[in-house]
Amino acid sequence: MTNVTVCTVRLVSSIKDFRNRYLCYKKVPTTIMNKLPSTRRQKILDLAVQQDMVRVDELVKRFNVSAETIRRDLDGMASEGLLLRTHGGAMLQFESEAQRSYAQRELLRSDIKQRMAAVAIKQLPVSGSVLIDAGSTTTAIAERMPGNEHLNVVTNALTVVNALARNQARVQLLGGEIRWESFAAIGVRTILQLQELRFDVAFIGCNSMDANGFYTSTETEALTKAAMGKQARRVILVADGAKFRTPDFAQIGIWDAVHCLITDGPVPEDVSVVLNNKSVDVILA
Repeated sequence: MTNVTVCTVRLVSSIKDFRNRYLCYKKVPTTIMNKLPSTRRQKILDLAVQQDMVRVDELVKRFNVSAETIRRDLDGMASEGLLLRTHGGAMLQFESEAQRSYAQRELLRSDIKQRMAAVAIKQLPVSGSVLIDAGSTTTAIAERMPGNEHLNVVTNALTVVNALARNQARVQLLGGEIRWESFAAIGVRTILQLQELRFDVAFIGCNSMDANGFYTSTETEALTKAAMGKQARRVILVADGAKFRTPDFAQIGIWDAVHCLITDGPVPEDVSVVLNNKSVDVILA
C-alpha cells in the first residue's frame, strides 16, 4: 500500500470523527424557550440544541408518549420557527444553509436528493473523467455510482471519497485547505491542481440560485467551484428547488457557465426565461 493510499484511507476513516467535532450548534434565547407550551417541548428543544437534530422514535422512548404526540410537538415547534421538520424527526432552524452542519444537510430533503442523484448518474459517460464537487447532494451521486474501471473520478470532498470507497472506484482526491463545514478541499492549491486537469463531466453544487447565477457562502469556495467548471466539457449543476432564494455572499458563476441543471423544481419564471435563453438543459427529478 502506497503512502498516498494510506493517507487517503486515514482521512476517509476519520470523517465521522471530523463530523462529530465540527457540528455547529445554535443557541436558542431563553426568552423563546420560556414561551414553549410544555415542559416536554422545552426538553425537546434542549436536545435539538445539544444534538443538532432529534428523531421521533427516540423521543417516543424518552418521554413515553405516542408517536402522534411527538409529531404534534415537532409540527408546533416548526410552525414557531424553532425547528425544521425532516423525515422522521426535526432539526434546528438556521437562518442560512451555510450555518448547518454537514450532518444536518444530509438529512434535509434527503428523499429529494436521492431522486436527483438517480437522475444525475444517467449523465455519466461510459468512460472518461468525472469531477464531483463537495456537498450532500453530490455525495448522494457518488453513493449511487457503480464501479467502473473506465471512469476516473476526481473530487475535492472527503465524503465523496468515502462513498466511492464502497465500490472501490478509481478516485483521486484533490488537496488544499479543508473546509470542515463541507469536508471539502478549497483554495489556491486546489485551484492550481484543477488547472492541470480536464473533465468530461463536472457535477457542481451551490447554496442558492437566482436569475443572475448561482452562489455559495465564501469567496474561496466560490473561486474553487468556478475553477471546476472551467475545466469541464459539460457542467451539471445539482441543486434542489429550495435553493431558488436570496443569493448567498459569493457568486460562483452565471448561467452561461452551466450546460445542465438538475433540480426538483419548480423553477421560478424569471430563472426559467434565463435558462431557456442560455440553452441550459433543465432536468426535473
